[in-house]
Amino acid sequence: MTTPVCTGASRAASATAAGHPHTPYASFSSYVRARGPVLLRTARSLTANPCDAEDLLQTALAKTYVAWERIEDHRALDGYVRRALLNTRTSQWRKRKV
Repeated sequence: MTTPVCTGASRAASATAAGHPHTPYASFSSYVRARGPVLLRTARSLTANPCDAEDLLQTALAKTYVAWERIEDHRALDGYVRRALLNTRTSQWRKRKV
């Protein structure tokens, strides 16, 4: 018989469902809901195709999600995500150039 493994994401999801909205993952969701349109405009300025901009933003947000608990100053989140957008776009550009 195996014991189920509880990951951080599943703990956060169960905590949010239990009415504990102060988990880091709940704050990430509220941040994305609030700032998503602005971040998407930034991503669109980095790409020629709107679909590529959406993919770029999703990738940058995934990287931000992984680092969410390590980000100390949540007042600077837009700058962090913009830097993730730019770094991701640069990496994509380099991969296409080869």
